[in-house]
Amino acid sequence: MVQLPAGVARPNESLGAEFPLDDALRLLEAHLAEIDLVIGHNLLEFDRPLLHKAAERAGIDPPHLPSCVDSLHLATLFDAAMPNRSLADLTHQFNIDHQEPHRALADATATAGVVRAMLDAIDVEEPSWQLAIGVLEAFDHPLVSLLPGLTATPELSTSTRPPDPLLIPSGSPAADAFSAARDAFAVLQARHQLLPREAQQQMARAVADVFDHGGRFAVEAPTGTGKSLAYLLPALGRASRPAQPVVIATVTKALQSQLRDEATRLYTDGLLGAPFRQIQGVGNYVCTRELEDALSDRESSPLALAVALRAIAASPTGTWDDVTDDVIRRRDTRYARTRARLRTNAGGCERTKCVWAQVCPLTQQLNGLDKTPGVVSVNHALIANWVKTDHAPGDVLAESRADLVVDEAVTVADGQVWGHQANLRPGATDARRMDSTTTLPRDHGVIDREGHFGPDASRCSYCGGRICPVCLRGMVSCDCCATPICQRCVNKPKEELWLCPACATLRRATRREARQHGRFLLTRGMLIGTDPVHTVVVEHTKHRWMRQAEDGAQSVIASPAVEGFLNERLADGDD
Repeated sequence: MVQLPAGVARPNESLGAEFPLDDALRLLEAHLAEIDLVIGHNLLEFDRPLLHKAAERAGIDPPHLPSCVDSLHLATLFDAAMPNRSLADLTHQFNIDHQEPHRALADATATAGVVRAMLDAIDVEEPSWQLAIGVLEAFDHPLVSLLPGLTATPELSTSTRPPDPLLIPSGSPAADAFSAARDAFAVLQARHQLLPREAQQQMARAVADVFDHGGRFAVEAPTGTGKSLAYLLPALGRASRPAQPVVIATVTKALQSQLRDEATRLYTDGLLGAPFRQIQGVGNYVCTRELEDALSDRESSPLALAVALRAIAASPTGTWDDVTDDVIRRRDTRYARTRARLRTNAGGCERTKCVWAQVCPLTQQLNGLDKTPGVVSVNHALIANWVKTDHAPGDVLAESRADLVVDEAVTVADGQVWGHQANLRPGATDARRMDSTTTLPRDHGVIDREGHFGPDASRCSYCGGRICPVCLRGMVSCDCCATPICQRCVNKPKEELWLCPACATLRRATRREARQHGRFLLTRGMLIGTDPVHTVVVEHTKHRWMRQAEDGAQSVIASPAVEGFLNERLADGDD
């Protein structure tokens, strides 16, 4: 029992005599002297720093620990899309007994059980596991000592991505949208003992009527109605006809994921009567071509590379949104920087001409779109881009071809439906809401993410949130590239330094990237950063930093704070 600081209550007084912290740390060090590797749950960000802080407060030397790895990292490799990775979630998933949570011995025993279960479940014959292990081995990552050994060096060309099961219907084509919805509701209610929701079925009948007979239909339904299934079931019936696309545009990618979950359940029940395609913008996907470039860069994070390899092969959609690694990338700058690099943009994507098209998750969704489109799930921004450029994959927006469902196009901010109610004084008749900026009543308007009402506000290009002039966390400009970004999305690596994600993750350019931006010989001074919005290229030349615009023009970076940050990034690349 270790001595606690004065004033700290001991949770259990029956543990025995107190043990001085110095003696406890030295004893721990002695017990670990012959140990090659220590693994723990959240060990790298909690337990190890806690030991160092305790030693620092006591004025003693911290313990010398062997190589340490985190079961969080192993769990991310095991399933990149796992929703939660707390110890409680992992013990539940692997059926590991954990009777006394938050007790040291019980937690350690449960962690050991979870780690063994994950290691036993690894299929070393699966190409993505071989590649992930090979990357960790090449970068001498300590986690590799836990993983199965390889008998040969894996090649990236062996990478595979299994077909998306939702592209193959599990049900029969329907005569019309109405009968598809009616029959599917009957099966779902009987099979899962569900009670019918009259509002949901009423909405489904109205949507099916428009699909079957043409026209336009607008519906407002409160939370709990079951809107997604109410339009998805008739949409699948309509899309089961040959070469008949139904495009569903949602306001957020989260709603796309919700639709995919509904489609997955229908597929399992044998009710998916048409292909279901979830398509996002190019910059959302894990890019194998960029991954190939990063493999030879010693600055890359081996964990990020290994997670990307596993995500391409095993995540539901192959997008970075699938990868639930927020905890890791918030704490590990190198990981976050590499992760940001492993994507491309619309201008850089080679589509079907890419040598990696056979494992590209986006190409997988686009193949066959012209002949068997089915239900195509997109978000508003993507369909707006298709309309703007007059080009949609598979020509799904050709005149009189597709049926369109737009989910939550108005009066929605950050997924929350807005309603206005006013209490009027006797004799008053004006119930209009006041503009938050001008304080004058408005006939119509929108509500931003902080609850302010006014004309259609500007949106952050990164999160899509509406922001008005009176928002407390409004729009700012990146100090390096001047791109507009909201204060929720901006990175602050230093006080008074605001950077967009691309500038915050600037790194040394590869030779191929340098050639793309006009440098064929000297590349050491060039940094490049990429995010879903744009690519930033800066170069140190003639004792000053220059930023390269998309048209090739260069401008001087005059901010001392930005110059200092860029010098540090360049120096990091020399390590």
